[in-house]
Amino acid sequence: MSEADLYSGDSLAESIAADLKQRIVTGQLAAGERIVQNAVAEQYGVSRLPVREALRALSNSGLVDLEPSRGARVRPFDRAEMREVCLMREQLEPMAIAEAVSRITPADLEEAGEILARMELSSPEDGNWLALDRQFHTLWYDRLGMPMLHRTIDQLWDLAHRYRAAFSMTSGAREISDLEHRLMLHAIRRGAAEDVAAILGVHLRHVRNSLEKGQ
Repeated sequence: MSEADLYSGDSLAESIAADLKQRIVTGQLAAGERIVQNAVAEQYGVSRLPVREALRALSNSGLVDLEPSRGARVRPFDRAEMREVCLMREQLEPMAIAEAVSRITPADLEEAGEILARMELSSPEDGNWLALDRQFHTLWYDRLGMPMLHRTIDQLWDLAHRYRAAFSMTSGAREISDLEHRLMLHAIRRGAAEDVAAILGVHLRHVRNSLEKGQ
C-alpha cells in the first residue's frame, strides 16, 4: 500500500485494516501467522496507534486473534467455525439474492456472464477463480438495498475465504460450481426469485458438505 493510498480519505486505521484484510482473505497472510504491531507500523510508516486500531477492527471481524502488547495472529482453521459460517450463509444468502432479483439490470446480467466465462477458463493454479467466484455472488448483493444484511454477508465471505480455497481444490468442485452458477444466472434472467434462491441454497450446501467430508 502506497502513502497515497493511506491518505485517500479513510482514516489511517481503516486503510491499514483494509490492506491487512485483503492480505488475509487472499492467503498472503496464512492461518496462524503472526502480525507484529511494530513491524506493521514500520511497514506503513505510521505510529503503533492506528495499527492497534486496525488490528482491533480485524479482531472484531473474526479474522485475527489479538496478542496483548504484541500484535495479532491470523485466526487458524476451525471446523466448528467453518460449519457455523456455512450454515449462516445458507440461511442469509438465498434470502438476499431473492430480494435482489427485481433490482438487477441488463448490465448486471452481461457482467455476470462475462465473469462466468472467465471463471470457466481459469486454471486451478492462477488463483483467479476464487476472486471471480466472489465477484459473481456479490454482484447480486450490491443490488440488495439492505445495508445491514449486505455487511453481514460480506463479513461471512471474509471468514469463509480460506474454507472456500480448500473447497476449490476438491476434485470436481469447480466444474460443479460453474454449472450451478450457470443455473443461477438462468433463473435470474427469468426473474425467478424463488428458483434462484433454491439453486443458491443447494450450491452453498454442496460447499459445506464437501468441506465436512474433507475434514
